[in-house]
Amino acid sequence: MARCGKVIRERLMEQNSDSRLSPRLNKACKLDIKKFCGHVQPGEGRVIGCLKDVFVNPKSKLSSNCKEHIEGIIESAAQVDIRIDGILYAACREEV
Repeated sequence: MARCGKVIRERLMEQNSDSRLSPRLNKACKLDIKKFCGHVQPGEGRVIGCLKDVFVNPKSKLSSNCKEHIEGIIESAAQVDIRIDGILYAACREEV
């Protein structure tokens, strides 16, 4: 069981660091990625970080499907392991 948990955490960390590894994210956020994050180079969490920035900005509106998906990413990162959210971990690693 511990090995499975480790594999799941590693896969989630990979998917949350590179949007290209998450087909569901790409499907839910395809238009939002083009609209808000088209200038962002994929990889190392940059596209997902961009979507999270848009998510928290009250002036910008993600589509409902994308918003739900980003909410899920944030919630799962908080529940499973802060390292899953590379941006959050980098910002908070000194405090955890």
